[in-house]
Amino acid sequence: MFKKIFMLLAAVIICCNVPAAEAAIDLSTLNAKTTNISVVLDTPAGYAAEPERVYTSIKESLDKIFPNKSIYKIQPIEDNEAYVQVYREEHCQAASVDDGYTAGNGMRDLTLKKNDLATLNDHFGSDYLVYIRITNSVPQIKVDWFSAGQQVNVTMDFRIWSKSKNDFIYMKRAMTTGKSTSYYAGMGDSGHAIEKGIKKGLAEVEKEATKIRMAMTE
Repeated sequence: MFKKIFMLLAAVIICCNVPAAEAAIDLSTLNAKTTNISVVLDTPAGYAAEPERVYTSIKESLDKIFPNKSIYKIQPIEDNEAYVQVYREEHCQAASVDDGYTAGNGMRDLTLKKNDLATLNDHFGSDYLVYIRITNSVPQIKVDWFSAGQQVNVTMDFRIWSKSKNDFIYMKRAMTTGKSTSYYAGMGDSGHAIEKGIKKGLAEVEKEATKIRMAMTE
């Protein structure tokens, strides 16, 4: 009898304490400093890549690295892209070409330096700027007895610039290989091969998500 009464009292105490615990969690979330993050993305140029797939993969990865949206506010990549292009043009870091492959898209000079990133970061009003640069080799055709496909080497530089430290707090270079294979018919898809290579590189960064977030609090 006493045992039942004791268990009932314990249950009441726990239930009464749950709202208080939840309130404490909510309060800590509200009091947490919002970290504003901007993103500059250099995607593969040319006819081989599929921009929509690249952007989707990048956004999915950033959501995994910075899952708490109440603390980490990531500016939409598309909102910043227009200004980054203008910045390149004003600093002679962009060229417009029309060679039948890039279809008139603006090619990019991949030499954004620390001063450039600091200036862009200030313009976007962010605490941190994530700079992601992706390049790929020319797709190679691989043929087997019953299949054929395309293979590309993908190099991804993932860097995070800190406004307060005026330097990088994280740098990662991932060199991967992506493959797209078709069986019996077809030659694979170069865009899918690049996408797979990018996802492999992003997976390496995602493994260090805790390290990245810790660096932002130091």
